[in-house]
Amino acid sequence: MTAAPPPAPALPLRLLALKWVALGAAAAVLLPFWPALVLAVWMGTALRRWVRPFRRATGERQHTAAVLTVLTVVLIVAPLAALASVVASDALQLVERMLGSQEAQSFLRGLVAHNEPGSTPSLSELVTEHGARAWSVFRGVSSVAVKALLGIVVFIVTLYAVLADGPGLHAWLVRHAPLSSPVLARLGDAFHETGRGLFVGVLGAGFIQGVAAAVIFVALGVPRPIVLGALTIVASIVPNLGSALVWLPVAAGLAFTERHTAAIVLVVLGVGLIGTIDNVFRPLLSRRASLQLPAFMVLLSMLGGILLIGTWGFLAGPLVLRLAKEVLQLGTDGQGDLGGGVTAAAAATAPSAPSAPSAAG
Repeated sequence: MTAAPPPAPALPLRLLALKWVALGAAAAVLLPFWPALVLAVWMGTALRRWVRPFRRATGERQHTAAVLTVLTVVLIVAPLAALASVVASDALQLVERMLGSQEAQSFLRGLVAHNEPGSTPSLSELVTEHGARAWSVFRGVSSVAVKALLGIVVFIVTLYAVLADGPGLHAWLVRHAPLSSPVLARLGDAFHETGRGLFVGVLGAGFIQGVAAAVIFVALGVPRPIVLGALTIVASIVPNLGSALVWLPVAAGLAFTERHTAAIVLVVLGVGLIGTIDNVFRPLLSRRASLQLPAFMVLLSMLGGILLIGTWGFLAGPLVLRLAKEVLQLGTDGQGDLGGGVTAAAAATAPSAPSAPSAAG
């Protein structure tokens, strides 16, 4: 009977602790850019199937990554820029309507009137009174603009890196991460599954509903159909009822303005067409996305994430919940050993698992 080889020396606890401390410090540094990083990795994973066909034309992987990055940015930025221009146009129309009102005109006349007792405060008094608040608003808007610009830059750079050297980055992570390869593979699968599930299973059906709603609004002569269509996409996150949160108030508004026929048509199409899209396409896309979370848990995690950290919580909530589910299943599935280098014997006897998909394929 052949004797078993002696176990390899265990990784010193101090070194293991140092690894986790270093990971925590790196996470703290990258935390402000986590939405851009997560979206770039998800996007790179989705585009990896196009690397090989494009590489036949470009010749090098770096050139292929550059081409795919530029195409992705154009395809994403162009629709967002068009939507932003429509929203800006609606905002300007709102400002013009406000300026055309009698109240706004009397206020503007008061700005240049002599400061008589009981008259509107002078411009200097208004600046003195509201200057600090205006400066605070300006700083807030500037901060948001700078963060958005930096986020776009980080997204572009990360997407290119994932497409250009995804397999190398993945191999380095597997080799040096303080987690065993099977555990890392399962967490990686859960990470990519969440991105696919959110964008295909959740937002995919919502996008179809938003387009259908926008077309209906255009046909019925409803103002700002593109903005209302975008709101329908956001509201569609709520299963079965979401799109009605947009078209039902619009139908009520049509009824209040004596457009009863248009209101009835909108209700019929909202129930018969937009609702049918949700009931038909959402299950089909969800099965394709295979997000292993119940629909109500996805909704609760999105709402909780938004309340906790703001807008990007709709991504963070489901991602954290899905990873937590995977971690809780590790012990019950026989993979309780998390250490990537605690003992070589444990790594050797760990059950085999498929390697995590690389970021670029």
